[in-house]
Amino acid sequence: PGIAEAELDPMLEGLARMYLEEGDRRLALDIYRKAQSLGVRSSALARRIEELEAELGPAAHAPLQARAGDDMDDAAGGPPVSPEEVIGRLEGWLRNIRRLKEEASVGGA
Repeated sequence: PGIAEAELDPMLEGLARMYLEEGDRRLALDIYRKAQSLGVRSSALARRIEELEAELGPAAHAPLQARAGDDMDDAAGGPPVSPEEVIGRLEGWLRNIRRLKEEASVGGA
């Protein structure tokens, strides 16, 4: 018997989509890979991973680097982030969340 296909959690999918829309394909790929490592078995997920790996080329396999504004900075001993940078990043996420919510309500109507 084969492994049943499982859908990617909608919250993870939304997070990956937000990263893609921000142009951060490496972080989206990381989300998809983590979902796969947690046991999500979906042909759509495998296809997304393959597409991003092909698009990114060798960079797809390079370790992720912390960026200003990421939570990883504090843990990695990176540069401190100003409150303005944090607020700007959060406002960008909020805009994307609102847009995705609107798209979902229009699509579901």
